[in-house]
This record gives sequence, structure tokens and C-alpha cells, in this order.
Amino acid sequence: MKPNYIIALLIFQFLFNSCGCIQTDLSKSERKWCSAYTYGSVVIFKSNFGNIDSLKVTELEEGITNEDCNRLVGKTQQNYIAVKLKLKKCKDENCDIQIAIYKKKVDKIAFPFFNVFGLEYDPIIQKNKLFKRKVILSNTNKTYDCYTFKDSINARSYGSIKAFDYSIENGIVRYETAKGEVFELMNK
Repeated sequence: MKPNYIIALLIFQFLFNSCGCIQTDLSKSERKWCSAYTYGSVVIFKSNFGNIDSLKVTELEEGITNEDCNRLVGKTQQNYIAVKLKLKKCKDENCDIQIAIYKKKVDKIAFPFFNVFGLEYDPIIQKNKLFKRKVILSNTNKTYDCYTFKDSINARSYGSIKAFDYSIENGIVRYETAKGEVFELMNK
């Protein structure tokens, strides 16, 4: 190759890889979806059958996708937050709770993704069907403003959980198994 072609190719590659990437930023209200948890904290739930579930926050990460702005991957660098809670005593293959929010477009509101022991809410698949209600926990008599997620209504179950309630300020406050066992938040 001639030197002029090499220089032109290098300039084109530089412009192709460095121009036009858009980085999104999660708003304050979008960030609140994942703000209930801190890394290393332990959350305890007690069931109506007297069982205790203890979960530890094992991951809490914020970052952007496509850090190098590789145009072959896409032109958007999505700001995201991801949280993972791990059940200390695992009973089956669904031992984790995952919460994540990705800001895919600058001008669109981002909604979270949830996977609670195999009960999954994906805002893209479920078309942002969010249902709010007040939840009063029987073990503490505390009242929470929650979003409710139920199998076959606005979530899909791949495990033993059929519903959960999520408070933006407090995280998961209640979940129910397919066998009718209801776990409620004891302390965080």
C-alpha cells in the first residue's frame, strides 16, 4: 500500500471509531430503582411458615456498556446499574435476585429488569406493566408503597416464586412461593 492510502485508512478508522457515540445517563428517579441496597449488606425475610431466608448483596455495579465505543457493537454507551442478592441457604437452582436498569436511549425513561428466584420481569417483554399498591406486612405491621409483580400477569416464572412486591425505597419487601409460603421483610 502507498503511504497516502495508509494515512487515509488510519484517519477513516479513527473517525469511524471515535465519532458519534452517545452515552446515556440514568436520571435520579431511574437510579432510585437500585438504591435500596448496599454492597455486603444482609437482608432477612421470615415466612408465614416460620422459615427464614437470609440474602447477601454480593454485587453492586454501575458502568457503561460498549466502553470503547466500538461502532460495530453500536453507537450507544448505556449507563447501567446492576444488583445481585444471593440466598445464603440455596434450595434449588434459582438462588439469586437480580435487579438491573439500563438507560438504552437518551430521550426514553428506563425501567428495571427483575429476576427474583426465577420470577422475571422484563420491561421490554411485559411492555412496562407496572402495578402499584400498598402492602402491609403481617410480621411488622409496616406499610410500603410497592410495585407488584405476578406470574402470568406482568412477569414470567421459571422457578418456584409466583409474586413479589418491590418498594423503591426498601427493595423487595415480600415474595410468595407457588406453594403459598409468603416471605416478608424482617430487617435490612
